[in-house]
Amino acid sequence: MWTLSTGKKVEEAVFRYALTMPTESIYHSFVVDCQDTFLVTLGVFSKAELQEIALLDVKAKSAMPEDLKKYLLSFDLRSLKQLRDHLYTPQDWQKKYDSGAHADFEWIHGSFVNMLREQEFKTLDVPHLESWYNAHIWKFIDSAFDDVMEVDLVRGESTSQCSSLRKNLGRTSSQRKQFGRRLDFIIRCRHVDHAQDFEFGAGECGKAHQADTGTKALKEAHLKLPKVMKDMLDHLAATYPAKLRKFEVLGVTTFGNIERDTLLEIVYNTRDSLFFIGLSMSTLRMDAPQGFICRLTRSQQPTCIDVHETKFARSLISCLYMTWIVKAIVKGVVQLTTDDNDGDSSDDGSWLSDQVTFSPLSSPQLMPNCSTSPANKR
Repeated sequence: MWTLSTGKKVEEAVFRYALTMPTESIYHSFVVDCQDTFLVTLGVFSKAELQEIALLDVKAKSAMPEDLKKYLLSFDLRSLKQLRDHLYTPQDWQKKYDSGAHADFEWIHGSFVNMLREQEFKTLDVPHLESWYNAHIWKFIDSAFDDVMEVDLVRGESTSQCSSLRKNLGRTSSQRKQFGRRLDFIIRCRHVDHAQDFEFGAGECGKAHQADTGTKALKEAHLKLPKVMKDMLDHLAATYPAKLRKFEVLGVTTFGNIERDTLLEIVYNTRDSLFFIGLSMSTLRMDAPQGFICRLTRSQQPTCIDVHETKFARSLISCLYMTWIVKAIVKGVVQLTTDDNDGDSSDDGSWLSDQVTFSPLSSPQLMPNCSTSPANKR
């Protein structure tokens, strides 16, 4: 178990808290949300204990190469005309383009070309359906992974294979196979059907931001998405148990224009409406640093694409930077699944005997599975 410096055992505290909850929660699956202030309010953990959970063995964040960062920041301009002039000024990387070395440069350039068009034709000044935002705005998330040959970002209410594996544990031949949870996109291993199917992250999208109290945020960003992320992490840990503490999975939530009632609430609470007007993007990270608890952390505040001309470029830079960080983390996890060091460093061939060892019992499970959602009453 994970024992804090105060002597409190995290698993026991989460278990007792979950028993008091009248509806399903991530705590029933032994996931701790480090940004959940109710944990402090209700006395589950003190503020210092929750901070200790959040800060233990935090995984390093990849640094963007200086030349790429310099190019990204070169778009920090205050008018659409300046942006257009900059986009069509020939760059050194374009003159000697190499798909391996300059893929991210082209991704940044293409993202600004696309978003500048949307801004010039005022398409962001009116509300749209969720599918429109995915096709016109958030496609820079999809295209960021074009050069990562090991993974595919699959959209269209894709089914999580890791969620399906968990739901069908113990299934008999007479029972119908259950499908995994559907999400707006899943980052999964690119493979043929006979290969291992890993998933590294997922995302949920909405057409309107409703702050943290909206139904979509409560059900998807605070329950559905974290549970699927845990299924993904559990599958990675079950396959490579020696690397459990190194793994992490990513979640992304995106929303379209903020609903009017939510906007009024934000303006009242922050006195800064300009920052929040527009499209928002948030990230979630999940890992298992100690014991059999999964730790969930979120970006401190949504990164927003501001529709005001003078703030548009800088806000898009922030979203592209966040997307690049997500991509870098996924690449790091992919590398863990493909390198040769799987925790068995023996060179004498002793590992061969494990391949023909028959046992009535399976290996001990490292992590508890997600709780099963209660059936809908119809």
